[in-house]
Amino acid sequence: MSLHVGEVGVAIECDMGIDVSGATTLTIILRRSDDSVIQRAATLVQGSTTKIECATQAGDITKHGRWIVQPKAVWASGDVAYGEERDLMVKRVLA
Repeated sequence: MSLHVGEVGVAIECDMGIDVSGATTLTIILRRSDDSVIQRAATLVQGSTTKIECATQAGDITKHGRWIVQPKAVWASGDVAYGEERDLMVKRVLA
């Protein structure tokens, strides 16, 4: 997956690999190319019990380069699960 600097409202989807439909909190963690981290609340992808998504917001995609994306789920019991990390390339805008 790739994005361009400044894109807003673009869905970032992650597969947790397990059923997270009972989780109380779903989050997608984004590590920027400068190692700063932002976390965005996520929701289940319609029709799925394992995939979650969030949409980019103004001010999120500010740096180009290789980013790392990781999903996280938390249950009321306090159990926490993390999905696999994956790369996200953020490209420059030339104009």
